[in-house]
Order: sequence, then structure tokens, then C-alpha cells
Amino acid sequence: MLTMKQGYTPAHYFAALKLLEQLCWDGKISPQMFRDILNDYAEVVDLSKFSIPEDKAIREGEGKHEL
Repeated sequence: MLTMKQGYTPAHYFAALKLLEQLCWDGKISPQMFRDILNDYAEVVDLSKFSIPEDKAIREGEGKHEL
């Protein structure tokens, strides 16, 4: 179980995860890594607000997949 650090709100975590989502879409981190990070914060943020590309979709520049 993940505990939130004092001083950080769910909005802080959401913003950080959105930045990681963009890194994933840019191909800088793997979809599996991003999925694992999201799962760590599932109790803090709404995961339905994030999308994870497939590896093939990144190469072809298409396709979004919801969690």
C-alpha cells in the first residue's frame, strides 16, 4: 500500500502521472513501466483518466488503449 506524503494532494500525484503518461506516449518509458507506476497510485488517483499505448502503436504513431 502506498502512503501519500504530507503536503501532497491527489492533484499533485495526478499531474506527475500525466507527465509520465506523456513520456510513455513519446516512447521515453515503456508502456509496462507506466502501467506498473499507475497501479501503484490506483488508490490516490482515478486511473480511467489515463491511457497507455501499445508498443506497436507507439512505433506506428496510432492507437490509444484505456486501462
